[in-house]
This record gives sequence, structure tokens and C-alpha cells, in this order.
Amino acid sequence: MPPEQENFYLIQVIKELLNLVEKKHGKDNKAIVASNIMYVVGQYPGFLKSHWRFLKTVAKKLNEFMHEKHPGVQDMACETYLVIAKECKEEFSKNQGEEMPYLGSIINQLQMEIKDLEPHQKRIVYESIGWMIKACQVPAERETYLHRLMDPENIEWNNILQAVQTQGIETLKNPNTVKEIDFFVRINMAVATSVGECYSSYLKKIYMPLLNVYKVYSQTISFQVQALGMGAASDNMTKTLKVLRKNILRLIEIFMKNAIDLNELANLFTPPLQELMSDYEQNVPDSRDPEVVLLFSTIIECLKDKLATGMEVILEKLGVCTLKMIANDCQSYPEHRLNYFLLIKNIVLYCFQCTSLYLLF
Repeated sequence: MPPEQENFYLIQVIKELLNLVEKKHGKDNKAIVASNIMYVVGQYPGFLKSHWRFLKTVAKKLNEFMHEKHPGVQDMACETYLVIAKECKEEFSKNQGEEMPYLGSIINQLQMEIKDLEPHQKRIVYESIGWMIKACQVPAERETYLHRLMDPENIEWNNILQAVQTQGIETLKNPNTVKEIDFFVRINMAVATSVGECYSSYLKKIYMPLLNVYKVYSQTISFQVQALGMGAASDNMTKTLKVLRKNILRLIEIFMKNAIDLNELANLFTPPLQELMSDYEQNVPDSRDPEVVLLFSTIIECLKDKLATGMEVILEKLGVCTLKMIANDCQSYPEHRLNYFLLIKNIVLYCFQCTSLYLLF
């Protein structure tokens, strides 16, 4: 439809739904219709972009629904919030003739607005705000908003690191601490996904401690596998740590795929990852993290010939030991197998000139 006709149609639909809210009795019925209104307006970002006051009203109403306990309403509110944030992100970071861009108010009130949400719903909201931050035109403002967004989570992260310093690394194995770190990593994954290259300014603050946490968990998994053998596969804590360990590397991988400054990526973020290859090589096969192989496959894809001088180490520490794991049959270690061939594929595509590759063949 032409924009004018589309706008007229949308307004009529919203009016009818608002009338339905008035006619229906019972909180549950009203919540269902109100949720439908939010869904409908989320399908028309063009209308929202051209009507800032209405867009702001919708955003506030979605925040209200984030506190509503009726089944499905909170999920609807968070998912619609993400849709609107992606499609209308520029509007939230603009100065709309108010005291400050509405994005600033959103971040100021965020902890209050998400206090009733489940962890997976909070991650959606964080990702949504990341899209709004990405739309900021001034790089310094983007970084300021990002750090303000992550400040509450960073406080919890620093408390964990302080506890490790005073009480020892065993603190990291406390189930509550593992849960908190898992939430912290997943929130960062959500933000890194949406905010893009700007995320590097925050990752620098947590990068080395995060890698140290990874090493502790990797060593713990290796010890459990050696101690329990096949029983480690059914041990809840071991399974939890494997997922958390994988997500730490996925966070780094998400950042690298969005990175623009390849020199910073090559000289600042990549060298500390060398220890992960040693950890991978030294672990028993059943405790090796296939995400390590995938991460270095991504690094090769991003850096291409900038990484050529390190190819021999990658092939020696990742390629050789992984090849031994998968060479005996065609079924064992499926994740390692897939990531190994992705690694070789990217080496062939981007670093085939390396002498070490000819030696391997």
C-alpha cells in the first residue's frame, strides 16, 4: 500500500483494538488485546519512524508489559522491543527536542524496567539497546552509552574477580558464581551481537580476566574427565562448565566478526589466545573444546595474511592433535571434525602461501 493508505489502515486497526480493550472485562483479556496492539505496531516501523511521540509511547508501554505476569506477555514485550529497536534504532539516539536523547533515559531506568524479567528476556532487552547504541553517530557517545549500559553487570563481574583474589580460584567453582558468570557472558554476547565494532572498548576491560576464567574452567573439565571417564558426560557441573567455556569463546568470535580495526585485532586481541591452543593440545581428547578450533578458523578468516606468520603454531597445536582424534573413524568427535575442516578450508582460502601448509600436505 502507499504510505498514506498504510498509515490510515494502521490507525483504524489500532482504534478498533483500543475499543476492544475497553469492551473486554478481566485483566487477562485486556492484556491479550494490548499485547496484540504492540505486535501490530511492531510490524510498521515506517509509521513509527515518522511519529516519534507514538514510538516513544509504544516503547514505554512495552516497558510496562515487561512487568506483566500474564503468560506470554513479557516474551511478547521483549521480542517486540527488539523488532522496534532494530528497525527504529536511529530515532532513539537522536535529540528529539528533549533534554537528552531517549536512549539516555532508557539506560538510566533499565535495571528497574528489567527486574521482573527472566534471564533470557533480559538478554533480548540488552541486545535491543545495543542496536540503539550502534545507531549513535558520534563514536565517543557510543562508547559512553555502552559503558553506562554495562556498568551494573561490570560491578557484579568485578565483585567476582575480587572474591577470587581474596578467597582463591575455588570461588569460581561455586555453583552461584558459575551461574553469575554464565549470565554475564550471555549478556555480553547479546550486546556484542548488536553494538558491533564499538564493543572493543568494553571487551578490553574484561578480556584478560575472562580468558583466565576460561583456563580455570577448562582445567577443571579436564580433571573431571580424567577422574570420571565416561561419567563426566552426565555430570551436571561438567556440562554447565562446558557450555560456559564455549560461550566465552563465542563472545570473542562475535566480536571478531564485527571488528573493523584489524591491526588492533591482530596485535592486541589475538596474541593472548595463543595459550588456548596450548591448553587445547595438553587436554585429554574428551575434554578439548571444539570452539577453540572454530575460533582460530574465524581469526584466519578475519586477519587473512596478517596471521600468516602464526600458521605453523596453529597447525601444530590444533591441526595435528585434532586430526589424530578424527582419523580412526567417521563418527567420533563430530564438532571437532566439522571445525577442523572449517579451519583447513580457511587456511587454504586465506593463507595457502604458508610454508607450513606445504609441509603438512
